[in-house]
Amino acid sequence: MTTYRQTLSEFINTVYLPYYMGRGLKGFATEKGRMDIMMEYPIVAKKLTDINKNDVTLFIAGILSARKITKATSNRYYARIHAIFNFAINEGYMDKNPCQGIRKFKEFCRKRALSEEEIRQLLDACAVSKSYYLFDTVCIALNTGMRRKEILTLSSKQIDFKNRIITLYGVKTKSGYDREIPLNDEVIPVLIKLIKRINNTSLDKLFNVKSVKTAFNTAVKKAGIDPVRFHDLRRTFATHLRDAGVDITVICEILGHSSVKVTERYLYNSRNTLQNSIKKIGFKLKR
Repeated sequence: MTTYRQTLSEFINTVYLPYYMGRGLKGFATEKGRMDIMMEYPIVAKKLTDINKNDVTLFIAGILSARKITKATSNRYYARIHAIFNFAINEGYMDKNPCQGIRKFKEFCRKRALSEEEIRQLLDACAVSKSYYLFDTVCIALNTGMRRKEILTLSSKQIDFKNRIITLYGVKTKSGYDREIPLNDEVIPVLIKLIKRINNTSLDKLFNVKSVKTAFNTAVKKAGIDPVRFHDLRRTFATHLRDAGVDITVICEILGHSSVKVTERYLYNSRNTLQNSIKKIGFKLKR
């Protein structure tokens, strides 16, 4: 039986994180942030080889309750601690993963994409928002499928108007790989306006704001549409591309998904789409 005398906290700080950083793996800042949160819980004070299934269960329950997160988010923390133990096993620090036998919470795939009418209502509300950047941020999201963070960290150097693309570099993407976003006629004037604005300053970033969450939620309420999250704009983009006849492999590449299966979970069929599809067939029955 393997015996490792250091605590989980010591193992994370002296073995796991240095390895993670040394490999240059994507999302190190996000990973470090999750580890910092984990350090607040009793499980990290136990010796690595003494941690059992009950300790992990209490950790998940504690983080779910104390931080008031969703069950889906708690699953992300479960996945991280599970990965840490697997890493420890592979490196010879322990023999068995204490997460074995613990089931993750069941997650429900959110299906919400805005209709063309809802898009118009939302943009109208964004246009009169007190947030200077909200309208432009939403326009870019709807026309490119980019994530909120990818938009708010955009710099002028990433935009190539000649080839009509935005280049997202791996250090800023969720996948860790570079990605090119094609630009349509609707989004180009928005980007030009933003660049003209920063040309009068010493800034390179298009947006001088870290978040538009509050302003976005206010605009959604003012628009009088069903609840929608900013990330649903990405789903809306993908769904409307699919409805326009764009091949799913192309949509997958634009979104930067690892596989078509991930993209399929993004696509949404509206009630009208379902009803119109049924109208394409009809069988008259004779008695």
